[in-house]
Amino acid sequence: LFAIVSDSIAINTVGTGLGHDIMARLDNAANTFVLNDYFETDYENPGKGTIRFPFTNLDEGEHTLTLKGWNILNFSSEAEIKFVVCSSKRGEEFVLKNYPNPFSQSTNIVLEHNQSGTINSATLQIFNQNGKLILEKDATALINSYTVGPIEWNPLSDSGEKLGAGIYFARMLLTTSSDEIATKTIKMVVFSNTK
Repeated sequence: LFAIVSDSIAINTVGTGLGHDIMARLDNAANTFVLNDYFETDYENPGKGTIRFPFTNLDEGEHTLTLKGWNILNFSSEAEIKFVVCSSKRGEEFVLKNYPNPFSQSTNIVLEHNQSGTINSATLQIFNQNGKLILEKDATALINSYTVGPIEWNPLSDSGEKLGAGIYFARMLLTTSSDEIATKTIKMVVFSNTK
């Protein structure tokens, strides 16, 4: 689990108040985890931080993950995602990277793979650090024997808006000839250009 949590008021990380812990629920109430110790505060903003929590030995199939947190004034918020766990097949290898990283003017995003001839389509998505989709681009025309791309991003949104400094996430969505879907995600850092 990786989550970015933010509020205008500081996050409750000590569980003050009955049931006011940062909690994750995997599928049902029997699989509930207290995540207070996994919250890392952004020291410049006490109302923001990240949670990293390892899940291991998950059963194959679809799962539902719910995350609930509280601020110090006892207001809560909850988010839910669904994801699928499947076994690795055919020794698939996908490596997504961008260069340079960090960058200010532009970067090149490329996916390296060992699935020559099996990838039917590719889509690049870019998200801001709040998880908002800011750009989506069909990259199918850039599929090569062992790469997809490179795709230059300079950092603009779909509407052409120049984006500010910060952390962004690039995700490549692939479909294969057997109608399977594979994804890879990386973190990119944009710093401000003073020129």
